[in-house]
Amino acid sequence: MAVKDDDVRFSFLSGTYITLTSQQTDEAINRGFSSLHVSVQATNPALRGRMLGLPHPLPILPNIDKLAEAGIEIQAQIVEVPGWNDSDELDKTIADLFGRENVSILGIVPVGLTRWRDNLEPLSRATSEQAKETLRIIMKWQSRALKEKGSRWVYPADEYYAITGIPVPPLNFYNGGSLAANGIGLLAKMIDECRDRTFHGTGTVVTGVMAAPFIRNILKDSHYTVLPVGNTLMGPLVSVAGLLSGIDVIDALNEKQFQGQTVYLPSAMFNHDHVTLDEYTTLSISQQTGKETFTMNSIGDLL
Repeated sequence: MAVKDDDVRFSFLSGTYITLTSQQTDEAINRGFSSLHVSVQATNPALRGRMLGLPHPLPILPNIDKLAEAGIEIQAQIVEVPGWNDSDELDKTIADLFGRENVSILGIVPVGLTRWRDNLEPLSRATSEQAKETLRIIMKWQSRALKEKGSRWVYPADEYYAITGIPVPPLNFYNGGSLAANGIGLLAKMIDECRDRTFHGTGTVVTGVMAAPFIRNILKDSHYTVLPVGNTLMGPLVSVAGLLSGIDVIDALNEKQFQGQTVYLPSAMFNHDHVTLDEYTTLSISQQTGKETFTMNSIGDLL
């Protein structure tokens, strides 16, 4: 049977984020699903409805409160879209969720924009100044949360630090790293596990554009070369390693004409069948580049 991603069972079992409709709320209560992963976006009903492409308001707080009465915990997420749910609207949404005891943690992530957006609402990526404002709002609530909840509670995606150039916080900032799947705390983990490491190997380390400066800094005294690869398949605004295509990696390696080097690819760009978005494997990448390729789960895997 085919089911949609926006399915309360997936939210409970595998951590995918749901819209949290009234039907999903009732199903979660009937089945005793706790915790749930919920995409809030905004607590302003009219704004939330517009963001989801609906002609009518779509409130979420009544459903969150109904789950609270049933003792069901929520891990919430806001996908921030500049000009829509940022700034004052973001502050209001965080405030509304802060007051709900069943919202155990909140992640703020920037909207992902691919090049496949014909005939869709025009959206933009956050500028450095917009990202700094988002961090300011988040840090204000983190300060309050530490006093009232005993944890920072609300966390920004790593991309905000990459956009602004603000230093990445230490690993203990992230309270166990439960939002790592959302791209929250991954850079801190990478920096921490490579702290005081000496790298003795050689090779080319392939990564996305966003993480490249951080990896270069970690490997600056080594014999490794860092190769950031742009994303032509998804578009230039997609800069994470996990969405790299095989053909983009092949083109980048062939263009640079690295000689006699081993290539390390991020395992995140391959699915469970070890295939990329455009159906390349490490073997096919090796065959088309003449390079010996390996996958790595993190920079800490390097010799």
